[in-house]
Amino acid sequence: LIEMDQKSKIQLLGAIGVLAFLMFAGTIAYHYLEKWTFIQSLYFTVATMTTVGYGDLAPTTDVSRLFTVFFMIIGVATSLTALGIIGLSLIKKEDKIITSRIKK
Repeated sequence: LIEMDQKSKIQLLGAIGVLAFLMFAGTIAYHYLEKWTFIQSLYFTVATMTTVGYGDLAPTTDVSRLFTVFFMIIGVATSLTALGIIGLSLIKKEDKIITSRIKK
């Protein structure tokens, strides 16, 4: 397999780490703010971060609504950036594989 350069590895791991941290933080916050199960909290966190928002769960207290407002802004922006970095790293890796095959 083609190796990634150090900068790309750091960016990829950072993007994955930030996504994991946001998912963890949102899950914990909703679990305690809304008294939802961890699965419900994770589900709502991911639905919020991906802008899906099914509407089957919704914050019920002012504190959790305020948290959700800030979580939406930070979560959506960060998720899109992180997913862009992950996608770009996959494209770069595929480009290197194709280029190496053409040179052979």
